[in-house]
Amino acid sequence: MKTSIFLIALLVYTNSIWCQANSSQVYLCQFFVSDQTIKLTDPKMISEELGYNNQPYFESDDTVLYAGTRNGQTDIVRYTVSEDSRQWLTNTEGSEYSPQLIPDQELIAAIRLETSGEQFLAAYTSSGAYTSTLVSDPIVGYQVWVNSNEMYSAILVDEGLSLAKHNFSSKSLEVLDTNIGRSLHLQPLGEDGGHLSNNITYVSKKELPNQIIGLNLSDKLSKLIVETLEGSEDFCWTPWGHIIMGQGSKLYVFDPSAEDSWVLLHDMNPYGITNITRITVSPSGQYISFVAEQSTN
Repeated sequence: MKTSIFLIALLVYTNSIWCQANSSQVYLCQFFVSDQTIKLTDPKMISEELGYNNQPYFESDDTVLYAGTRNGQTDIVRYTVSEDSRQWLTNTEGSEYSPQLIPDQELIAAIRLETSGEQFLAAYTSSGAYTSTLVSDPIVGYQVWVNSNEMYSAILVDEGLSLAKHNFSSKSLEVLDTNIGRSLHLQPLGEDGGHLSNNITYVSKKELPNQIIGLNLSDKLSKLIVETLEGSEDFCWTPWGHIIMGQGSKLYVFDPSAEDSWVLLHDMNPYGITNITRITVSPSGQYISFVAEQSTN
């Protein structure tokens, strides 16, 4: 019931959310990159419980945070790659979603949904103890942090998502765009590492096909990066500047500097994996994690 309240409140307008809520699992693959060729190892399921397991985020190259279901509610889980181990961080009466690190602080930000239906962005210690409420109004659905003082978010406005920029020191909120998707990412610099802190990338749903857009806050100009794959809205960047997106059982890659179309990276169908959604890559590009359904046939 708690998961259903959250989904109705935030994501009733997305494409495949009920499938995710019923049977989603989190998977991990290792990257091998050589001579401009990208290959993946066989996928490994890193979540265990049945139900809603979603929103992976690399805390480091060796640890993945995700929202995992147990006993009918959703808590934050830390998976350690080198040890193949899981640690449940939160055990609240409510539920937590979309965990991410707050830069330069030993804190985790996550969406908190109380049993009363109240929803807000909260901060937790690295061990999972609640510390404070970060944003209670407007309702934050998704987040990406620039630094400990600045954050971009997808906020709920008129039953849709809008792009907003938060400044915590000035307590200001600036709405930058409307009718967006749930994937928010800072654009990587490429081989030198780091991100363009003043450049946010996201999916615009204002026209079909949907578009991955880059918005530069210095001049408030936006540019089309690439059209999304049909029926998909989740994407991520690699540290070296490629975009990865899922469609059905397949992962595709797009190189903004060289390609003019999506290229098939890996088909997960032989592993019984379907409906790939949330995707994230580790800081050094060593691993990729994604959410998908697993066929029971």
